[in-house]
Amino acid sequence: MGFLDPAVSDYLTELAAHQRADATLDDMESRAREHGFPIVGRAVGVFLELIVRSLGAQRVMELGSGYGYSAYWFARAVGATGHVICTDGDARNAQLAERYLTAADL
Repeated sequence: MGFLDPAVSDYLTELAAHQRADATLDDMESRAREHGFPIVGRAVGVFLELIVRSLGAQRVMELGSGYGYSAYWFARAVGATGHVICTDGDARNAQLAERYLTAADL
């Protein structure tokens, strides 16, 4: 069982989807479902963005970035003048992350 009651988690996920409608996120989430790839999801993504913004962070380093789902939220938080450093052991994930983040104009 997760940290949240499933009904609360479902509500937050639906709310985040309405607040952050984005074709790139939709594509990333579809990939995760199709390939059984773990991602944090929109509700946690919004939370990550909020935390990074509230700290005023301009640099984020992510270890194990996968194909950039969490990096998407970090990049939104640090803005155009900030930097997100992504790491992953699979070069294909790095290529996918670059493609997704470019498509999202991040």
